[in-house]
Amino acid sequence: MRKPCLASPPTSPALSNSVHLACLTEGRSLLRRMCGSELNEALCEAILIPFKHDDVRIKVLRTALAAVGGNVRELLALKRALSLSNDLASATQCLNNMNNNTRIASLVLESPLGAWMNALAKNVYFEHATEIAPIVSTINAFIGAVFVEFGLAACRPLETELFGGYKDDEALTKLHARSKLQTVIQAVVKNRYNELLRLETKSLTPPSQAHNPRVEVTFLLAGTEIGRAVAKRKKDAVEQAATKALANPSLSEILDRLKHESDE
Repeated sequence: MRKPCLASPPTSPALSNSVHLACLTEGRSLLRRMCGSELNEALCEAILIPFKHDDVRIKVLRTALAAVGGNVRELLALKRALSLSNDLASATQCLNNMNNNTRIASLVLESPLGAWMNALAKNVYFEHATEIAPIVSTINAFIGAVFVEFGLAACRPLETELFGGYKDDEALTKLHARSKLQTVIQAVVKNRYNELLRLETKSLTPPSQAHNPRVEVTFLLAGTEIGRAVAKRKKDAVEQAATKALANPSLSEILDRLKHESDE
């Protein structure tokens, strides 16, 4: 693929130099760590800036990459589903569960790419970056870029990231907890989501117990604790804490108060 020229006239308000620089430094580095390959500058910006890019050709490139990547993602999921299933019906069900956008968004949020999206969302220009649609289009564009530049085999690290840990419907249900919590809260607080929901992580592992790690995760909404959990892995602790938050009666009370405040 020919590298698009980044010098074309802007068609949207110009992005800050810090955003462009971050894409080509820490952003490019995290993409390399995740896929094991070096992507050019245009591809990095197409992947890492989910909307409102100031170069129309980067927008078009992102759209094309996401379309290709969505198909490749389904192919990778199908390959994994067939390896886990004994018949076509169970493989189809496995594929639908495994490649569900909500599940994919949950996994991306736990990856270095998710950390990038969360950081981006602190900028009012990208306040919706952690919603499911931009997260899914970003991972699709990433897969598409790797596929176009290096071929299907080069997508294996991303396949492992998205589908390697899939086991069964029970695991899927647990994995949905954080996304469900995000959806419930965002429906009320809209673009204040990143301001009002905070995730705190604390290691409970003493130096002498490094072989038996324990991580404590706490969700706080508007400064009030709504869910806390302890597990060996942060990912598991996050899901358990999100599950507790969803079952916490205080969640509805806080959301009602926040909605009332926003209506005033």
